[in-house]
Amino acid sequence: MKITKTNYVVPILIIAAVIGLLATASADRDIVFAAQHYRWSGKYYVDKDSHSRPEKTLDDVDTYHLYRMNPDGKNAKQITFGNGNEFEPRWSPDGKTIAFIKADSNYGNKSLCIADERGQHQKSLFKFTNDTKFRWSPNGRQLGILIPDWADRANHIDRLCIIDIKTGHKQLLKYVTDFDWSPDCRKLALWYHFQEYEYERNVFKIVDVASNKVIRSEDYMSEPFWISNSRILGIELPREGTEESASLRFTDANGQSSEFEQMQYINNEGPTWSTRDEWRRVPLSGHDLICQSYWGMSDGGHYQCYVVNWFTKLVRYLAPGRCLGVSPDGKSILAADQDWIGPYKRGGRRCGPIKLINIKTGKSRTLTGKLMSVAGGDWRKPPAKTSR
Repeated sequence: MKITKTNYVVPILIIAAVIGLLATASADRDIVFAAQHYRWSGKYYVDKDSHSRPEKTLDDVDTYHLYRMNPDGKNAKQITFGNGNEFEPRWSPDGKTIAFIKADSNYGNKSLCIADERGQHQKSLFKFTNDTKFRWSPNGRQLGILIPDWADRANHIDRLCIIDIKTGHKQLLKYVTDFDWSPDCRKLALWYHFQEYEYERNVFKIVDVASNKVIRSEDYMSEPFWISNSRILGIELPREGTEESASLRFTDANGQSSEFEQMQYINNEGPTWSTRDEWRRVPLSGHDLICQSYWGMSDGGHYQCYVVNWFTKLVRYLAPGRCLGVSPDGKSILAADQDWIGPYKRGGRRCGPIKLINIKTGKSRTLTGKLMSVAGGDWRKPPAKTSR
């Protein structure tokens, strides 16, 4: 057979096209987020006690539902429907399942649910009533959900429920206020908060999952977050009767060392390090973390995102709003701010667009419209290898 230019160019083009399709498919709607959309109502709010102009008000279009879109903001699609609310979605480590909170229209009854990547085949795993948070185990075999017992808050009987995804088996641990698995799933960090006589106790423990043996235990540590399999970050809570403020603390997971860290703030005063902060690792960066800092105000929670380098101890302000995920290449985050649009608490809403933020430069690109309120999100990543 005579080899001509056409004979080998066409197969190469076909192979290139297939590779391009596979690359596109791997990023197909990798962003999942929960949002409620609004529209201008056509009505106005008039403040009779001032001479300001009438302000347009907003109406709800629908309840909170789950959506997926490409990292460039294109190909957005709603994947859950109905009269209830779905929020705080999280991808499973293998990227095939979405865990989320489902609530009725009054937010009175809630459940931790899972669904496939299309939002279908929904399954309820655990029912509850209070606000809470959950996380996947790194191997995707379990989900842990915190159950705050506000009815008995004086005794601080919070609980952690660990649910086996395959069997549905539930394990309850009392007094646990926060937790995190190590990346290899071999260790579990637990923050216990409880009342002992007239004092409140905060105890931090690292437990070997296989043997249930306590590897490390110390007081005043909270909000555990694994940096690696051998190092863990926490919030050092102030001692009672002192004027100390909360600070970051880094601990060797094997119990070898524990150290307080004085962080250096580059372009802002920095976060106050609270127990409502949330952390995410930045892939391929080595030492960078994203801290979603929280502070409460009369109109609800407010958030800012910071880049924290745990090796250099440098803290850099990045963007306002909630962090909805970090890109697999470690170059960007998604953030959703919520500013008041329309009259404050009189027909206006806290809402804003989702933006793509470059971690290195801080430059942003708007991906969605602004008349929406976002309640959590996640960026699908390639499955990570675990030893279990």
